[in-house]
Amino acid sequence: MPNGGFAASSKLLQKKWEERAYQMHRQKMTSMRSNRSEYNSPKSHSFPHLVLRVKKIQKEEERQAQIDYENQLLIHKMTKIMKSQGTLDNKNYYEPRSLNVLKREREQERIAEENLEFAKRLEQVKPKYDVHDWEEEFQRHSYYLNMRANTTKDYSPRPQRRKIKAGSEDYDSDFEPDEEHDSEHEKLPKIESQQSTYRDNNQKKKKDSKVTKLPNINNNKAENPVTESDAKLLFRATKKLANPDDVIMKTLVKKSHTERMATKKKFEELYDSNLEEELKDLGKDYQILAECLLAERESRDAEAVNIFIHENDVSSLINLFCSRNQSALTSINRSYQGKFDITIKEDIGHRILNDDSQGLLLALLDSSKAKGDMDEEQAKEDAQTLFQVSGGEDVIESMKNDGCSKEYISAVQTMIKCMNSGAALNAEKIHSLIKLGNKTELLHLLMARAEIDMPEVSKAYRTKYGKDLASDITDKYGKPLGPLMAHFTRKQGKSDQNQNKGLKGQSQVKGHGKSGGTRTSPAKKSPERRPDTKKDTKTKNVQKAEQTRSPDEDKKEVDTEKRKDTKGSRGSEADKGRDGKSRRGSEVDKSKDAKSRRGSEVEKRQDAKESRGSVKEAKNFNPEEDGEKIHEAVKGFGTDEQPLIDILAYRTNAQRQQIKTKYKDKYDKDLMDVMKSELTGDFEEVTIALLMTPTAYDAYCLHDAVHGAGTREAALIGILCTRSNKELNAIKDEYKKQYENNLEDDLRGDASGDFEEMLIELTKAEREQGDTVNQEKAEQDVDTIHKANDLVEVHDLFKNILCKKNKAQVKATFEQYQKISGHTIEEAIKNSNWDNKSDTVEGYTSLAEAIQDTVDFYAKRLQDAVEGFGTNDKQLIRIIVSRSEIDLAAIAARFKELVGKSLDKAIEDETSGDYKKMLLAIVKEK
Repeated sequence: MPNGGFAASSKLLQKKWEERAYQMHRQKMTSMRSNRSEYNSPKSHSFPHLVLRVKKIQKEEERQAQIDYENQLLIHKMTKIMKSQGTLDNKNYYEPRSLNVLKREREQERIAEENLEFAKRLEQVKPKYDVHDWEEEFQRHSYYLNMRANTTKDYSPRPQRRKIKAGSEDYDSDFEPDEEHDSEHEKLPKIESQQSTYRDNNQKKKKDSKVTKLPNINNNKAENPVTESDAKLLFRATKKLANPDDVIMKTLVKKSHTERMATKKKFEELYDSNLEEELKDLGKDYQILAECLLAERESRDAEAVNIFIHENDVSSLINLFCSRNQSALTSINRSYQGKFDITIKEDIGHRILNDDSQGLLLALLDSSKAKGDMDEEQAKEDAQTLFQVSGGEDVIESMKNDGCSKEYISAVQTMIKCMNSGAALNAEKIHSLIKLGNKTELLHLLMARAEIDMPEVSKAYRTKYGKDLASDITDKYGKPLGPLMAHFTRKQGKSDQNQNKGLKGQSQVKGHGKSGGTRTSPAKKSPERRPDTKKDTKTKNVQKAEQTRSPDEDKKEVDTEKRKDTKGSRGSEADKGRDGKSRRGSEVDKSKDAKSRRGSEVEKRQDAKESRGSVKEAKNFNPEEDGEKIHEAVKGFGTDEQPLIDILAYRTNAQRQQIKTKYKDKYDKDLMDVMKSELTGDFEEVTIALLMTPTAYDAYCLHDAVHGAGTREAALIGILCTRSNKELNAIKDEYKKQYENNLEDDLRGDASGDFEEMLIELTKAEREQGDTVNQEKAEQDVDTIHKANDLVEVHDLFKNILCKKNKAQVKATFEQYQKISGHTIEEAIKNSNWDNKSDTVEGYTSLAEAIQDTVDFYAKRLQDAVEGFGTNDKQLIRIIVSRSEIDLAAIAARFKELVGKSLDKAIEDETSGDYKKMLLAIVKEK
């Protein structure tokens, strides 16, 4: 029986066959006789090539590996066929659906429309009751009660008289006055006229109205109408009657902390509901926004101080204390005591064990520290004292020599950084928070610095990391958090606002406008006039006077302006030298930035020339109309695939993302979820790939390559080698976000040996950027490769060159290698002795091919996908979708040169149905 293959269908039969084969073998061995003499036959160990045939074993292993791979593909397709239900036609991807699904959908749409109408009516309805009507009715009832009380009185009725006949003695006496009887009863009061009663009641009413009359409204304390309108907009957003992103940007993000608190209070007054809880119902990201934007600043800072104290994080405490003024520290201390029943000073005394660090923190918290303007004389005395104490050495070095603790030295360094370059320190902290993915802490830090020195922080971030802070945040987090958080990076800090107060043509006006805060009036344009000769002569005289000024006076003015900007003095002579160095450093940085910008522009122009994508941006693009067409295609029984092909294959990825957003806003459904429920098979795979962002799709392909059946080296190399450092970092963040694991950890668990080390090195995204070529370095690298004898050393050299050098430098090294050795670098890699040979050789060979010619690399991968037993649909979809907007047309041309037929023809031969139509529509050059 063969060694490899499938398992037996019956264990009893298999055992019987093995027993029979074993008996036959024993019988042959017992009956076998040698034809040669034992002494004349050569011994087998004298001919090793007869015992071990390495090439034959290698061929058998390669053949067996190919058979196993094809068997896996066959099993995968057979499993898919067995799981799906067959129908009468050749399309086996229909799912059973209810016959009344159309009725249910129409009913759900009708209910949703009625709910929206109800919400609009409830929002616009006016109350039926009026306080003024109640007041008038009360006054009217009071008038009636007073009138009845003043005009009537209780009395007993007179006794009823007996009827007496005429002529009797008592008949006449009845008409005579009965004084005795009348004296027993009181007389009724006189009835006053109605006019006089009404006048008295009116006088009483006026007296009462004077008592209950409300005070006059103070116009200075009138409520801001914008706050009420913002509260109403937020109410619409919480009920999904408006776009939450736009409403939050307008009503919360663009407002100050005081205005946000006023809007929160107004929302509670109008709707008797907590705004923070309402926003949390919109999703997890909105929960983070609500917690950060609507939290009390002092309360948040008090919680942060408590965390830092318990973690013994002195550096963070110093950074927070240095960035708050004295009134803010007092408020934080008050809030801290209310929350934790202890003051900050007492808690620091209990928790911070280092006496020096404790004293430094208490000094920063001391409320009696000096206030006011800078004292130059005092600054000079302090500098002289520090100089004497440190013995002329650097302060930090002096502290180290004196044996100060590392914690205290770190605290002092942090304080010096906060005083000298607080923007750089905050830029480092922001970068670390972005890398860690801590959204809450990042948003709090951005909000805090937005009102202080955000322009300086953004500049420091760009200088140190070569990236724009706003774009970095947007790329990292996406919608809705990305744009909302990025807006804080464009806010103007207090320092810039104070500088703008002195600008010509602008003035700060305080008032109760719509924003309720400080607004900047626009610069007034002076009317154009004829040139005045007198003024011209004056300006000429002024220019002459400026030209005749001494350079010492100019230096003094420059020094005074710098001292005003930095709010401190370090000595006049030292300042001049340091300022000169800082100016030279800033000029060097500017020249570097200009060179990098020019280099990036050249690279962009070269990429634009080389790029030959098949998908171009659609003209007259209307995302709402496309969303409606897609909705009509998937609505009802079955799905019309042709509109999906006509729309998705002819739109760029950015336009598809707009279609997804509009579809979500209009139908409250995720378009990708709709496609997953309506489509199946390879057509579903390519449609989902088109709807993903490039970063998300790369992360998905890497996850599939790592966790699929065997590690797919071509997919890993194709993505990790052809992406920039920024794109690789974004892919790693997206991978961790989607699959809750680091990409490097997954690669370590799947690959091994030298191939694993190469993949980890590529994942680090440490490749040099640009196209600068150092020919001497290329010659040195080639010479080092030839002289290296150790396999580990050779591997390190290859890894360093292929994974860290810029692509132009790598190409120059390859050319130099071929010039000296006479064969290509791919041949050298294939002839090397690697461990885990097949994976490592294939990986390094693919990496070298991808660096030298990306188009040729992907053309060969397409050839591997369509040739052989079966079609590798995942690889085919991945290459066509990911390169459709970059260089797919060039790849198709190169494919035709390699295979002898066009890519369109290969797709028609290997695919079918709507899946084939979608791929052909993407490949077709627009």
